[in-house]
Amino acid sequence: MSPEHPDMILSKDGSPFANDQAAKSAITRLGLDPDAHEAVQVEGGWGIRKVDDPAAPTVKKGASGKQSETLRKVLAAKEEYPGYFAEACRALCF
Repeated sequence: MSPEHPDMILSKDGSPFANDQAAKSAITRLGLDPDAHEAVQVEGGWGIRKVDDPAAPTVKKGASGKQSETLRKVLAAKEEYPGYFAEACRALCF
């Protein structure tokens, strides 16, 4: 961890890993659970962060690498109104 990336696991010297493969290799080398950790791009390279809920599906990002505004609103609504969100999903998905 470093002051620039407090929630990230970085290399021994505190700098980001050079690429995603180096970060993924570090997950294994450090004995971290690969289902509970992921390589993510940070300023200057790649870091490792803990996944909040490994059972949760990964949100795919668009070609630009950013979540759409609609997706951000849906995810925010899920956090604010979890019961309503579950009902809406059941109505839409089944």
